[in-house]
Amino acid sequence: MQEFRPEDNIEKIIRMIQHTFTNQHPPQNALQQQLVDAARLVNNRIQTYWTQATSNGRPPFCLRFPTLEDVIQRSMDLELKCEVLPADVMVIFFDEGGICVGIGLPPKPESNTTHHLPRDLWAQQSLDNFLCEQ
Repeated sequence: MQEFRPEDNIEKIIRMIQHTFTNQHPPQNALQQQLVDAARLVNNRIQTYWTQATSNGRPPFCLRFPTLEDVIQRSMDLELKCEVLPADVMVIFFDEGGICVGIGLPPKPESNTTHHLPRDLWAQQSLDNFLCEQ
């Protein structure tokens, strides 16, 4: 199967995948099967949108940004809007579909009541002791 070019739109890519992998020529490995499954899901989402287009719903991401070039440009535009998030609170990231795509946890505060040395200090002391014995 040929590679996709950045200017190929999503509907063309779906057609290429459907043409390449058929019942007579099924996917040969897990990666190819993932491509087929993803193409089927995206195609279903597009078809659902087109059948319900009269509802004035927002087009799905794959139709608003149908090529890799569009996605990269969108990413660069959004990068300019990024801001540093607070480091002392938990942050949960959701995509446009409401799916959780990331969780950021604040660092665990150091405890003064531990009976064990942190690994890095233990390693440093062990190395120092080893070198002193030599």
